[in-house]
Amino acid sequence: VFINCGASQLHLNDDSNYCQQMQRLLRNLQGTNSKSIHLAYEIGLRYNNLSLLKEELAKVGSLISYTTINEGGYRETIRITDALGRMFVARERNNAETGDSDDPTISSLCQQKVIHNSEIDMPQIGPNTLTQYGTACQPLCQGIDYIEFFVPVRKDDDGRTMEKIAKFYDFFFDAPTTVANDGTSHIAIIGFGKIDENGRAEQSLLFRERPFDNPPASWGVVNDDKLGTGHHIAIYVGASDDDFEVAAANCMDGGILWVNSLFEDCVLDVNSAMIEKQFRFKDIIDIENGDVLYVLEHEIRSVNHNLFPGTK
Repeated sequence: VFINCGASQLHLNDDSNYCQQMQRLLRNLQGTNSKSIHLAYEIGLRYNNLSLLKEELAKVGSLISYTTINEGGYRETIRITDALGRMFVARERNNAETGDSDDPTISSLCQQKVIHNSEIDMPQIGPNTLTQYGTACQPLCQGIDYIEFFVPVRKDDDGRTMEKIAKFYDFFFDAPTTVANDGTSHIAIIGFGKIDENGRAEQSLLFRERPFDNPPASWGVVNDDKLGTGHHIAIYVGASDDDFEVAAANCMDGGILWVNSLFEDCVLDVNSAMIEKQFRFKDIIDIENGDVLYVLEHEIRSVNHNLFPGTK
């Protein structure tokens, strides 16, 4: 299932056999026979207004559960869990956060492709294309604000792992990063897109520590050669192929390039990355000693990749 969210897109696997296998692996990882599985992430979605979303949620009944809360008594939030346990957090856009800058935003520069009604009968528009891109309509979701991953750490870690994760993205991708404590736990924040005058990024990749007496090697993250990692993120880096080449070279030198056997692209060097316009890695490492801090499949793409939603 392909879901457009402004400049971003969600690809949600609804193949029952695949999803059941992934759930069994997750239960084995977490040592539970319960239907309750601790997923390793949540996805933050941005809406102009939540009223229409509530109407759509009411139509799907028991397939999706959701709760509505107010953050600090002023901002409505809907927490949605689908039939496979995936968690989404929908918030109304806060105009106070956008500022008055005239600088272009991700959403103003990029939008996911849609097929207009006049194009549906064209020979080159097949059923797969319609499924992937959808038909033109007014989207409810305006964008993905963040994806938050939960990282198992020792109770005495005190933010050290989050600092190492932030350094990883700074070192390999020259990304803006910071580590904060929201009163609950430490969070590594990796920024994407425009950064406003208050230091807030348009989109963020978040890593929040989850303390354990004895942290599991993997918590809520499958790392299976045949099934993959269960989820991945795609990121477009830089403003040109030159920027992309630097990122690919950094990852090759760091020994983290990786091939997912479920896909056709096979990139283990810079030349292949430039041909494919993308590469993959899954290990977020401590740049000092190479220890794996967290496993998350990344699909890193050039802005000249044919699926880039913006103007090349």
